[in-house]
Amino acid sequence: MLLTVDSRKAFVGLLVFEFAFFAVAMVPVYATVRASAQDQQEMSQITSFPCNAGCAGAQGPAMMVVYQNALDSPIPAVTMHGNISRLDNAVKNIETVAIAFAPRQSVTIPFLVGGLAAGTYTLSTSAALTGGQSLTGISVMEFEILPNGSLFEGWVPDFTVVKGPSFAFGGTNPFVQTTYRNNLDVQVYGIAWLVIRNGVGQTVAYSTATIVPTAGGNATAFDVVFGLPPGTYYATAFVTSVSRIALSDSSSLKFTI
Repeated sequence: MLLTVDSRKAFVGLLVFEFAFFAVAMVPVYATVRASAQDQQEMSQITSFPCNAGCAGAQGPAMMVVYQNALDSPIPAVTMHGNISRLDNAVKNIETVAIAFAPRQSVTIPFLVGGLAAGTYTLSTSAALTGGQSLTGISVMEFEILPNGSLFEGWVPDFTVVKGPSFAFGGTNPFVQTTYRNNLDVQVYGIAWLVIRNGVGQTVAYSTATIVPTAGGNATAFDVVFGLPPGTYYATAFVTSVSRIALSDSSSLKFTI
């Protein structure tokens, strides 16, 4: 069993959108746009999801990325760029050309990922006019390739709670411990989330831990809790894939610092 932990915190209101998605287990929206605040974005990346076949004409496994023309006028010839990396090393470049966007139109673009070795990857995408003018910032999403070469799509209940969640003090910071079982016949990565709310229901922090249970095996996530003032808090624990698709139901916990 492999276990790595990374923790982050967010302030009130920053995660309402992301958490609403996880609560209903919808298709993920996971994009980090790197662009100047002064840039006018003619196009925007709306969402992304993994698909093994039959999505928008994709032949074989592909990350499906939805872009929208943000203008009231057409964009005649758009080049979509994709870069796949693993452990910060470039693996594959993908380019599609001459895609026309009608005013306010959304188009689903398949970025083919077939032929990659098993593991987790990062896909960075952007859009530009065929002549070279940039239309977007860079959007970043993650995906996992299984040993058989297919994309891991995932759904509830690929992971189920075996024990916890429970609150404990240990080391520098307190943490919430939750043990999950992988119900699949293959080892996969899971992101174990802990969403923390205060006594009036406002989201004040979140924490994540990466777990990699073997096929049919268990793994324990240790979500670190830090930076919170004394008080009583209400937390929700769940697991998603690296593509941010829900893999487990949610579990609730009340704790006091």
